[in-house]
Amino acid sequence: MFGFAVLVTTARERTIRSLRIITANSKRFGGVLLIGVGLWFLALAYWADFFAGLFPV
Repeated sequence: MFGFAVLVTTARERTIRSLRIITANSKRFGGVLLIGVGLWFLALAYWADFFAGLFPV
């Protein structure tokens, strides 16, 4: 029974460690993606009049 408890604890610790690494990378990538989307919206806002004349609705 003690061996099973140690096995479960070790597996849990390894899982948590790998999730922390993935979370840090996801946060970094998410920040870069958010900045990219913001810059894209700024570019669209800047060129809105040009595209409105080019593609009349």
